[in-house]
Amino acid sequence: MSKPIFPPPNDPYSDKWQHLTRFERLCWQWQFENRFMRIAHTYPNRLYFELLSKDYDYFKTHLLDPLGLHISADVWQDYVNTPKNESAVYRMPHHTQWTIRRQTPLLSKYAARK
Repeated sequence: MSKPIFPPPNDPYSDKWQHLTRFERLCWQWQFENRFMRIAHTYPNRLYFELLSKDYDYFKTHLLDPLGLHISADVWQDYVNTPKNESAVYRMPHHTQWTIRRQTPLLSKYAARK
């Protein structure tokens, strides 16, 4: 079972913790972890994800070489240039192109209000 998370006693939010909303607690945890990673630990092996897909030399030096992996620059370039998360077309067609099946629920709902 996981242990509940609380701010350290010297944190300004430690006294207010019990009265914070879940969202406020999550915001606190996010900033606390980010500050911890940025300030408390300046690891030379820290990766900047935004550079992994922008700079092959950075990708190779900081990820591939330490892991003993090889991916050619051409393969990497093809991968990073391939669009990700392409959405299917979810946009509804213009109302003049709706089928009767699509029109009926809306017409009955809004026509009844008049």
